[in-house]
Amino acid sequence: VAATRTAKATVPFLSGVTQRVFDRPTPFTVNAFWFRSATNANPVAEVGIKDFASKGTPAIKYLRAEIFGGTRRQKRSEKAFARTALSGNRGFWVPGPGITLDAYGNVPGSVIRRILSDVKADGEVGYLANRTARSVKRNKRYRAERYFVPTLGSGLAPGVWVERPRGSRRIVPALLFVTGVSYTRRFDFFGEGMGFARLQFPIHLRRPVLHRLLDQNFEGGWLRHYRHLWSPSRA
Repeated sequence: VAATRTAKATVPFLSGVTQRVFDRPTPFTVNAFWFRSATNANPVAEVGIKDFASKGTPAIKYLRAEIFGGTRRQKRSEKAFARTALSGNRGFWVPGPGITLDAYGNVPGSVIRRILSDVKADGEVGYLANRTARSVKRNKRYRAERYFVPTLGSGLAPGVWVERPRGSRRIVPALLFVTGVSYTRRFDFFGEGMGFARLQFPIHLRRPVLHRLLDQNFEGGWLRHYRHLWSPSRA
């Protein structure tokens, strides 16, 4: 029981750590943790990072670089650019000044799909993939801007550029292709989690004992003796 309660308490604690160490983490990142209860057969409770996602990238994949440092794995869009040889020997991208980020500081998935469609790097076919005359006519933003990958020798930096018919800067980089994206260790998943669990486990270990004492209606002397276990600072 104590191990399970400790693991359960560790999950929201780690969620709080992500909000402290990351700039505007998404709800998916904040809620990226799970726990498994201890059993009689296996009296060990576990806490981990989710390795599945109904949409998008599982948290364990993109948090790995934040935990251990180093280069992160390629995103799906980066693999698509590489598969069509658009990114050359630069297998990663970083946002450029021509892209609008969402409230969490990320490039929206709808924009990435639009880019892949414009540069014909999307693996889908038919009306689901590349822009058509009908979609251009229907969507005003399609008529207002176009994403493209410049050819070698164009003088433009490797990446995806956006062309806009209006404004002082008509052509600006949306995504810039780079050879790698390096991360320093920011999220001490193991240190933070284990440190919190070590403090919590003795508390949850003692609580059942105290509950039994109260249930048995011990006299005031016993209650005074165990009252220090109830102090909020230890809960």
